[in-house]
Parts: sequence; structure tokens; C-alpha cells
Amino acid sequence: MIYIEEKKGKQIVQWALHLLLWGFLFCFPLFFSENNPKWQEMLQRHWQALTFSAVIFYTNYFFLVDRFLMKRKVSAFVIFNILLILVCLIALESIHEVREPQPPLQTGPPPPFSRGMNWFRQGSFLLLAVCICVAVKLTIRWYRAEAQRKKTENEHLKSELTYLRYQLQPHFFFNTLNNIYSLVDQDPSLAQKSIHHLSKLMRYLLYESSIMEVPLTKEVTFIKDYVYLMQLRVPRQTDIQLHFPATIPDLLIAPLLFVSLVENAFKHGVQISTPSFVHMYLETDEQQIRFMVENSNYPKTGEDRSGSGIGLKNLKKRLKIIYPNRYALNIETDEKKYITQLTIIS
Repeated sequence: MIYIEEKKGKQIVQWALHLLLWGFLFCFPLFFSENNPKWQEMLQRHWQALTFSAVIFYTNYFFLVDRFLMKRKVSAFVIFNILLILVCLIALESIHEVREPQPPLQTGPPPPFSRGMNWFRQGSFLLLAVCICVAVKLTIRWYRAEAQRKKTENEHLKSELTYLRYQLQPHFFFNTLNNIYSLVDQDPSLAQKSIHHLSKLMRYLLYESSIMEVPLTKEVTFIKDYVYLMQLRVPRQTDIQLHFPATIPDLLIAPLLFVSLVENAFKHGVQISTPSFVHMYLETDEQQIRFMVENSNYPKTGEDRSGSGIGLKNLKKRLKIIYPNRYALNIETDEKKYITQLTIIS
């Protein structure tokens, strides 16, 4: 039903453009008249030219432009239009010779070369119909191509984001389930609580992350649940701090943007036998969202494939797609500390 209404709306717009076009063509002869005759006189004198202009216009509109010009058969297109204009000029001349003579628009003796000037004016008028038709067809073709390009771009964006979201999920679930499995015998109550947090994460990933934007409050809740589950894997002496505002503003953000930064902090910033820390900060105002993760720095060796950086690459790819020219991702590191800061301009 919506598609039919949109199609009808486009047809109405097209017909309106055609009416404007022919209104312009009707007024065009006024530019060649020194006097200002009434529109009834103009119609009486030029309806034949308008009729043949319409013939040329719609012959090009429905046949010649698509059949020759759009297929780059320019020579054939030009030849057919020259022949068509000549036929129309001869027909107009014949009609002028047999119809009842009309009083001249301007008094005085006829100017020299009046016959040739008359052919030039009428030929220019008919040629103008060809030019306008080509302009209209090219505009319609460009509009359709642009609409198709945007549609293809949006479909590619959706598939790309879906693929990137699903890359975040499998390994996290497997690791978390293994951790909960190890807790079943050691601490059943903690295992039960962990399953509750995991179910909340799964619900968020299945239902909330499928849309383009979510409330910032839900993303913050997701990060808190994620950190809770990650604490099951790290030593208890690890210093984990979340500095989030007590009141989260009513802002929207793309889902799962922060999780890669948090995941990298736990993956590359925590060691069992060495004091480690992971600190997270969230700051917001009416225009920006700033999320920073600061963690201890333990560079991975070449044999450790966990430091491949796939999560960070995916994050950069998502940011380019969702927030072009509206984000800043800064990374600072030294021997003891690794800091990543993501700024989103809403």
C-alpha cells in the first residue's frame, strides 16, 4: 500500500513537471515579440509549433533517448532528430501556406530574410524541445541511479554491521560459559548470579544490538554486566574501577561500541602473577560521549595470538561506517599504561 502511494506521488510530480515545461514553452515565443500580444493571440498563432514540439519531445522521451542516446548511439540520435525537425518544419510551412492568413504581430514592411528567420526561430523552438527532453531524461536517470546507490549503500551498511556484531559474540560466550561451568561446584550461588548476568547480556545482544541506535543507559548497563562476568576470569587482586556518572543523559549510540575496548583491556592488561588494573571512565554532555579505558600494559609476545587486534580493527571499521567525521579514537601507551579514548559526536 505504501509503495503504491509513493508511486502515485511520483507520477503526480512528473505530470506537474510536464505542465510546467509546456507552460514555459508556450511563453517562449514572447521573447521574440516586440509587442505584448494577448495569450489568446499567441495560442492562435503558435499552437501548431507547440503541437509539433510536443511530438518531438515525446518521441524523444518515449523512444529516441532510451533507444539511442542512453545506449551511446549519438550519431543515430542526432540524425533521427535532424530528420524529425526537418519533417516538422516542412509540415509547419505547409500549414502556414494553406491556413487563413493572420494579421502580423508587428506593423511595417517585413524584415529581410523573413522566411529564413522564421525557419530559424521555429527550428530553434523545436530543437529546444529536444534539449529539454534530454535534460529531463538525464535528470530522471540520475535520480534513479542515486536512489539505487543509496539503497545499495544502506543494505551494505546493515550487512556489514551485522557481520561485525556477530564477530563479537561467539568467543565471549564460550569463555563465559567455561568460567560459569567451573563455578558450579565451587560456588553455586555465584554461578547462579553469573548466569543471570549472562542472560541479560544475551538478551541485549539478540534484541537490542540489531537496531542502529540504543539508549546510552542500556549500553552502560551492558558494559557493567560484561565487566561483572569478566571479573570471574581475572585474579581478585586486580584493581577494577568504573567511573560512570550517576545519571546517564538521554542520548543514543550505536550498540556494542565500547565492548571491544573493554575486552582488550582485560585481555592485554591483566596478568595472574603481576598487579594489574583496569579503569573505565564515561563523560557526557549534550553533544559528545567520551569513553576511556586505562589499563596496565603487558605487551604480548609474537607467539601469543590473543593480541591480534581484531576487535580494535572491527571497531575502527564500524566507526567509519556509522560516524563518518564524527568520532575520535585516540590510543596512548607507555611501558606501564595503555589508554584508549573514544569520543562520539552525537
